[in-house]
Amino acid sequence: MAAVIVRNINESERGAYVHITLTPQSMQYFPNAVDWLVRDIKKLRGIVVSGAATKDKADPVTFQVQDRQILKQMIATCGQKYGWELFPFNKPKVNEFLFDEKYTIDNPSTCSVAKRVESLNFEGKSVGKCVLRDETLCETCVCNITGLAQGIDSFDIPTILGVLQASFG
Repeated sequence: MAAVIVRNINESERGAYVHITLTPQSMQYFPNAVDWLVRDIKKLRGIVVSGAATKDKADPVTFQVQDRQILKQMIATCGQKYGWELFPFNKPKVNEFLFDEKYTIDNPSTCSVAKRVESLNFEGKSVGKCVLRDETLCETCVCNITGLAQGIDSFDIPTILGVLQASFG
């Protein structure tokens, strides 16, 4: 299947971004996956990295503080190796908002996405949760959208340029 995906991207007119959603158990494969993507996908436009969110903090797939810091460093190492343009949605400021403990989202009122976009259920009632995931705990969120929104709110130029690159580039 991976060979078909690579072929499809390489034969496409514009290429594609690859979104990698990791768990603590899969982080060890991240550097090799980036190396493979850069080597084999000729029309790779960029890589977006986020973490899986869960319904329970005790779930083994939930990112703990140390996992967040390890992934932040792994992205930084790959960003230094291949250039930060490869990671338009994971610029250093975005990664700070995504992975540093002081920015952990503890409820929808501290989520930059939930504050801006009303999330409705099928009956049209507000659920007060993330528009992206209905059943996960805010504390387990490692979502690029929240980090990007905070980066843009802080007027971080690399973040803004990364969004422009991915949107129009």
